Amino acid sequence: MPRTPGRWTPPGGVDAGHRRCALQDRVRGIGCTQWPASRPQCAPGCCGRCACWWSSRAEALSTAEPVSAGRLQVLERTDGVPIINDAFNANSQSMRTGLETLISLAGDRRTVAILGEMKELGDTVKAAHAEVGRLVGDLGIDVLVTVGTSDEMTALAESARPSSPLRIESADDPDILRPLLNRLLTSGDVVLVKASKSVGLEKFANILHAEVPA
Repeated sequence: MPRTPGRWTPPGGVDAGHRRCALQDRVRGIGCTQWPASRPQCAPGCCGRCACWWSSRAEALSTAEPVSAGRLQVLERTDGVPIINDAFNANSQSMRTGLETLISLAGDRRTVAILGEMKELGDTVKAAHAEVGRLVGDLGIDVLVTVGTSDEMTALAESARPSSPLRIESADDPDILRPLLNRLLTSGDVVLVKASKSVGLEKFANILHAEVPA
């Protein structure tokens, strides 16, 4: 699904989006802290709304080196499918960062978000998962794959469902993901793998990276 830069305004407004896009503390070389001096054609405060912002983020992500495995680690498959392995941990803010990073890296390519449960969030856990589902829809993610059968993952999927033409798939556990993704993924897709570490998707991302269907 082609994306027109600027069609999405970050929750909290442009200034909030500018703060969130300073990902250099997670992935080396990413951020918009050099604006507007490095890009004088952009008006101050336009972060998240102009084409050069998307181009800058995507370029930085494509060449970035991960700080550690499983933390916004970009793995490039031989069939041209980049996998963002961000499954070392998960909470509401890191989910948002991962999803925004997926959109930034993808450009016009199809986006696939493989999401598992966020653990240990206390009484707000179900509402937090529902919020992630709404964000998936707001960002225009093309394919959502949920992993797990908990009420929280059901809430996530149901909150994303009203966003058409979002495609939603589900897997009870990581073992079922392999045949599903072998059928689903095509060259040029960009994939995010995100969940709390105990879900087991961190290792699965590495398997997915190495296993390219014939």
